[in-house]
Amino acid sequence: MSFWRVQRGKGMQRNTSAPTYRAAWKDRKLARRTTPEGDLQRLRVRIGRAAQSGDEREVEALAHEMLNSSVIMPSDLKKLSELGRQLFAPTIAVDALRQMYERDPGNLAMLFDLASMEEFFCLNIEAFTHLEEAAAMCRSATDFLRLGEEYNKLNELEASFAACERAVEIDPNNRLAQYSLAVCFGFLGNLDEAETIYTNLIANDFQKEFAVQNRAWLRRQTSERNHVQELRKIIQALPAGPTSAPEILYGLGKELEDLGEATASFEEYEAAATARRQSYTKFSLERELRKAEQQIQNFTPEFFTDPHEGHPSTEPIFVVSMPRAGSTLLEQILGRHSSVFAAGELDCFMRLATFAATQAAREAEAKDAFKPDWYTKLAFRDLGEAYIRATRPRTGHTPHFVDKLPGNYIFCGTIACALPDAKIIHIHREPMDACFAMYKQFFHNTYKFTYDQRELGSVYAAYRRLMDHWDKVMPGRIIHVAYEELVNDTEKVTRDLISRLGLPWEDACLDHAADSGPSKTASAVQVRQPVYKTSVGRWRSVAHRLGPLIETLEAEGIKTD
Repeated sequence: MSFWRVQRGKGMQRNTSAPTYRAAWKDRKLARRTTPEGDLQRLRVRIGRAAQSGDEREVEALAHEMLNSSVIMPSDLKKLSELGRQLFAPTIAVDALRQMYERDPGNLAMLFDLASMEEFFCLNIEAFTHLEEAAAMCRSATDFLRLGEEYNKLNELEASFAACERAVEIDPNNRLAQYSLAVCFGFLGNLDEAETIYTNLIANDFQKEFAVQNRAWLRRQTSERNHVQELRKIIQALPAGPTSAPEILYGLGKELEDLGEATASFEEYEAAATARRQSYTKFSLERELRKAEQQIQNFTPEFFTDPHEGHPSTEPIFVVSMPRAGSTLLEQILGRHSSVFAAGELDCFMRLATFAATQAAREAEAKDAFKPDWYTKLAFRDLGEAYIRATRPRTGHTPHFVDKLPGNYIFCGTIACALPDAKIIHIHREPMDACFAMYKQFFHNTYKFTYDQRELGSVYAAYRRLMDHWDKVMPGRIIHVAYEELVNDTEKVTRDLISRLGLPWEDACLDHAADSGPSKTASAVQVRQPVYKTSVGRWRSVAHRLGPLIETLEAEGIKTD
């Protein structure tokens, strides 16, 4: 059976495991039969031809037709699920896996695959239900590890912790289970337990790179208690050289920074960032910048003069920003209010908008969802409704929830149309502090522009242009909060913000001793500490090493001092 795979932006490419000539001859012979099997084979052939020609609309239509075949094979369903994911077509991908599980309802791996696919398409209620079913079927440490992984995707961190803890109970010597449990301990604020496990894993040379990096961020290192010498020995012993493990360099950089050794710390950060940037060979700065520029071109003042029907929910409070700008701190302050739930970084609005725009682009036979004005032509009410549903079952138990995914700044116009009664808060930092904080941070396969100073400066400038644009076309729609003002006068800024959100004041918002709740962001440890001001102006200690960043920002008209 000949199937084809999709590479977005490059049409379709042939599966290298294509059948032999003899098998293909048998397929053609079968396709000539006027039977359900013959009809199915003809669909396979037609999908192959449509894929070869790059006709995604035809592939999608034929895939739906194949799903209705009475004689469809499990191998067909598996391929259709993969195809549906590539096409961003949930009615193909999810329906195929559901059919597979209905045929083999006791297959735990298949149930996990179904829940994972549902989560990918933001069908989180269904995914959660299937994970509850899977939890009752888990027996081995491997089963519980997979359960914890899937719960983590849904931001169900307590459930993920319970699953990982059970995996360690079943197999105390399972290093992967130990590592996963340490990660959960960090998310939940059990920092001493996390550090103990990470130290043991490092000693046993398991997941050493990530364990070192994670351990360094668990607390502020001191002259009496740090791992600097240990990390230097580890780096010296790396067979492929220091840059082969940038995670360890980030860990050492963080510990040196804590000890006040700014220059030595920067040396490690710079080497790590260079190594990370070299690993992203397919990253395109042009495409990254185009995301913001296309939104400016598409969401014009004229667009907002026309009414756009959105979903009437008042629940969401979006906190948008660049990463490392203080969004986690702000979320935790808001989340202490009895009417607000801190939901964390939810990427479902971004995904749902992207799925819808991609579908619109496919129907117009375009290749790039960002290039034309697809985001201005969406069914906004449907998008808003799908987003609210995707936040369940975590939300809905309080009048409001905070979604603090930084990258949603790209979608402020879409958010305003899809959820006209939602609040949008933009937290921002001084440019150099903002960029330096990003440059020295290890991100897991996101924010790939942060590892090169000039690229970082260019993207930061594009972000500023876009935020200025949103203020011009939607005056007064976005609430702006300066990080420096928030940490210098927390009560004043918080009281003003709570008032602008239309909520009654509660002293709990300033109670930093209160439980901050789970957090899986880069600031998960800092938010459990009292508000501090030491990160303001920190870039100045290494200003002489930030020349490319300063030059880029100033060339864009952004003041750096």
